[in-house]
Amino acid sequence: ESTAATEIAFQTRFNKQTAKRILPTLNGKDLRKGLEALLLRIQKHFREEPGLITVIWGRVQEEMTSLIRSAHEAITQVYATALAEIRLSLTADEVARLFTEIKR
Repeated sequence: ESTAATEIAFQTRFNKQTAKRILPTLNGKDLRKGLEALLLRIQKHFREEPGLITVIWGRVQEEMTSLIRSAHEAITQVYATALAEIRLSLTADEVARLFTEIKR
């Protein structure tokens, strides 16, 4: 049996104070560094096939933006009463912009 989304915020591990402390630490600067490292690895392993690099990078971008959207939805459901205080610092649009900037 699963726990209702509205009940999750009352569990000690997922309470509002923990969310307020953790979510702001996820930022664009760290994501950029991770994505740049990932792109270098992709380029290293698939340098013989540049078209494949574009396909892989596009799939990684789709997956990452999907994960960010899912996280926003989960935060909205779980912490509905504290949305002004608890939010993910990155949006799917910002993630897509990072991917575009890094790929250049």
